[in-house]
Amino acid sequence: MYFQDPSLLAFQKRLENKLQSSNLKTLFDVKAIPKDTQLREVLDGISTENFSDVFSNMFEQLRCPQYTYARLMAANTTAQRK
Repeated sequence: MYFQDPSLLAFQKRLENKLQSSNLKTLFDVKAIPKDTQLREVLDGISTENFSDVFSNMFEQLRCPQYTYARLMAANTTAQRK
């Protein structure tokens, strides 16, 4: 899980070492995991307004008790399988 690692890139590198693949490669067809500074330079150029709808929707879903409970149960089930 991403939160167990110090950064998104550390998580991706751990996945790649363990599974010989990562979400960046699988989902976005990224050929090589970028360095921290490369990712920061790209993200720093994007206005936070571009993310407001995504985060607003996400936070609204998290406010719904049924949604939050379902996500916690799914995460718990996944963790038990490992």
